[in-house]
Amino acid sequence: MKILTVSLLLCAMMALTIGLVSVVDTASECPKGWTPLNHRCFLYVPKQMTWAQAENHCVLLGGHLASINSHSEAKAAWRMIKRITKRKRKWLPVTWLGGSDAKKEGVWLWSDGQPFNYRLWSRGNPDNKWKRQDCLVMNYRGKKRWDDQSCNGKKPSLCAKTTWDADC
Repeated sequence: MKILTVSLLLCAMMALTIGLVSVVDTASECPKGWTPLNHRCFLYVPKQMTWAQAENHCVLLGGHLASINSHSEAKAAWRMIKRITKRKRKWLPVTWLGGSDAKKEGVWLWSDGQPFNYRLWSRGNPDNKWKRQDCLVMNYRGKKRWDDQSCNGKKPSLCAKTTWDADC
């Protein structure tokens, strides 16, 4: 029992220490080409892939398709894609995020396991209009909003991963 308690305390101390370091130096913890934001690193992937291919690609890179958990993250992701794609106009490429309701219609989950508490749906969405629209995209109709679309369409994607290892 003492060993378990000591292990848990050490793990908590490591997490707190690493967390404090990431607040100070998040940028250096992101791999080259990734953008730091809120203790995570984001990567825009311009290659056209299905949602499942994009998720697998992000997993191979050590993350998942991105979850967006706040309005500030949504705005930062939009600005990052605008900067990377060098788009002058408001219209940005429709881009995969990690949201899906494939397991149960209407119950949206993030592929990285984060709670799906923040929503930025475009008006009337998600609508599952064409049936089997189980995957989430951002920049729907050039706006900073989300839509549910068929997972088989090929689109660029946004990956994210945490800046520190939370194995404890």
